[in-house]
Parts: sequence; C-alpha cells; structure tokens
Amino acid sequence: MAVTYNHAQELPQSPSQWSTFVSSDKNLLVEHTLLKQSFENEASDQWEYTTDGTVVSLSTYGINKIDGDKALKLTRNQTFTLETIPTAPYLDYYRQCKNSSRSCRSGASDYAFFIDHIRIVGRANMFTMTTTQGDWNSSGSWTHNRPNAHTSVLVAHNTEIGTHEKCNNLHVGNAALRINSNGNLLVSDNLVIHSQTNSSTNPAFYNEGGLSIQNNLEFHITFDQKAKWVFVSFPHDVYIDDIDNNWSLGDAATTTGGNKFYVRKYNSDKRASDGSSGWQVISTSEVNSTTPLFERNKGYLVAIDQTATEETLPVYIHNEKLTPAFASNATVAISAALHNSNANSEHSGWSLMGNPFPAAITVDYLLSTLGTGYELFSFDGNEYIKLESGNGHIIKPFGAFFIKATQAKTISLNNQKSV
Repeated sequence: MAVTYNHAQELPQSPSQWSTFVSSDKNLLVEHTLLKQSFENEASDQWEYTTDGTVVSLSTYGINKIDGDKALKLTRNQTFTLETIPTAPYLDYYRQCKNSSRSCRSGASDYAFFIDHIRIVGRANMFTMTTTQGDWNSSGSWTHNRPNAHTSVLVAHNTEIGTHEKCNNLHVGNAALRINSNGNLLVSDNLVIHSQTNSSTNPAFYNEGGLSIQNNLEFHITFDQKAKWVFVSFPHDVYIDDIDNNWSLGDAATTTGGNKFYVRKYNSDKRASDGSSGWQVISTSEVNSTTPLFERNKGYLVAIDQTATEETLPVYIHNEKLTPAFASNATVAISAALHNSNANSEHSGWSLMGNPFPAAITVDYLLSTLGTGYELFSFDGNEYIKLESGNGHIIKPFGAFFIKATQAKTISLNNQKSV
C-alpha cells in the first residue's frame, strides 16, 4: 500500500531553505527520555548504576500502584549512584523518579526507601544541520550539536561517518554523506534523499560500512518544470505502491489534471526490430503491484501534469524491501538487440540505462569498466551528445543515459570507485 508523506511536515523540500528552517521557531524543542532504569531487567533499562541496595519484589511488601513488580530497596546509609551522561545536545534535563516517597512514621527506627523506576528526560531541537564539511562525530560540524538517536539530521555539507552513530530521520540534500568501512549508522525512522531535476549540485550517499534503516528509504524528486519530460532513474526497484498517495500514474487514456505523473520507457527491442522509435508510454493497465514501475539500473522519461499542485514526487521503499547492496555495489546487465543481424546498424544495441547508485558516477569509470564496443550518450537539454573519457562527464544520481552496445554484457560496479 502506498503511503503519504507525513513526517517532518514543516521541513522544506528544497535543501537551499534548510538553513533558514533550522534557525527558526519551526525547529521545535522536543523532549526525549534519554536513559531509564526500572529494575525489571528490560531491554530499555540502559541507565547503568551501582548500589549496595537490593532489587526486591514490591508485592511481598504489600505495595501496589506501581509499574511492574521490582524496585530498588535502600535502607539507612545505603547508596545508589547512576552513571553520568554528557550534557550536549540537550538544553536542559529533568529527573522523573516514581514512587519515591521519603516519609516514615514518627519515631520509626527502621525504614527503607523504594525506587520503582527512574528516568532522565532532555529537551533539544528536533533538527540539527551540518555547518561545514567534516566528520559526523565532531560537535563543531552542527548547528545544534552532534546528533543522537532522537535527532533528525540535515546533511547540507560533505560529511563522513567513521564511528557507530544513530539518528532519527536523516535527510541528504546537495551534499555527500559517506559511511566509511569502519563506520556504522542506525536510522531509527526514515532516510530521505532529496534530488532536484534542475540543480547543478547533487546529493550523494555512499555506504562502505554498515547501514540500518528502521522504517523507509525515501527518494524525493523535485521537478523544476511541469509538463516537461525529464530523464529519471532510481537506485532501487520502485513499485506503484511505493509512490506517495498524493500522486497517481496517468497515460493517454486518463483525464489530465491534478497530481498525475507520466512515464515513458525505451523499448530497445522495438527499435532493433523495425528501426522505429523505441519510446513507449507506460499504460496504467500494464502496471501491477508485483512488477516494478521503475527498475533499478534502467532509465525513464518522467513528467508531471501541467496542473499539478505539487512539484515533489516522493517514493518510499520499506526497509523489508531494501537490498543489502544499496549504495554500495551493483550488477548491471546490458542488452544488444540487433537490427537485421547487424551489430553496426544505427538501430542496434540501444538501451536507456539508469544510475544504479544514489551518487554521481563518472563516465570514465563506466567506459573503463565496459571496455571496447560501447558508447555512451546523454541529453543536455537540447541535443544528444556523445560522452567520452577525459572530459569530466558524470551521470548524476537519479539520472539516465543511453548505451549503444555491439554485444551484450554484464558488469559489476562499485559506488566507492564511481567518483
């Protein structure tokens, strides 16, 4: 089932507006439980402590109205010490200590103090953004201190991760985020990669280490112009149900208007068989929930309707669908359909390919991996140009390009070697 974008609704889609956003009152101050200890031996009991007291069952003392049955019992002169925690990035803290009455009957010589559970709560801004190129682990790289498991992160400058890190939501804008081989990142909600079709700068995400996404991998494509065909690809298979519910697929048989998007695929077999154009509109009747609408490694033409009220097309890939090779490695099969059995025919061997990575890939790397017998072409907005080595050409993330091949081939690509 498709979903609708509903987290961090106030965050602007354009990374150029993030700086204003994080410094405004829209970057809300929120509370988080940092550490908790309930003495119930739960997984969430991560606030370490030392004590010469005893964890007991409160029911044996006739005490009720508690969370669970265990508590720490302290008698006279016994101590209870909790581990210290760093102050950043929280603006202030306060303690919650439940069922900790210190009263006793007048004149009593023997008494005990029971602690049911205790937690520390901190207040911090919901978002923090990179301020300069550097290391994720450096507190000086962030507008609101370095992230933790509760922070949503905006990557607006090239950043590297070489340690074990956590965050809530992660948004990658027109900058590169690289998880090095000794790094690891846990995203407890969504990883969102933002791309704009008219931008001269691009997002980039590299994974050499470990990546865990607890909810969705999201691609947000913002179109610079309506009713204009744009070459698009995705670094992961995308099904019709992965498209945001605010959008619907249209074709020649549907009524135009509203938030509709249109897709053309390139049929290289058709071009090779009869020498005619290979472009075909994807019909709504041929789309189903079991076949990808957009296949990884393939390119497409996509346009949004002239009357669309939105400009950003969000795509959601649930973590259960994620391939382990995402942002790391790709295997790409290149076909070479022949026209009249002639590999040198102008109609033979054409394929529209997509960038398999969420980062730019150089033409030099592609051509050196392909070897002889392969030519690359791209559309510069006015005409198709041949891409040759040594000219600094790149295929941008979410971009597409043509390959003209004299023979079929399967190649392996590495995201770390692509730039």
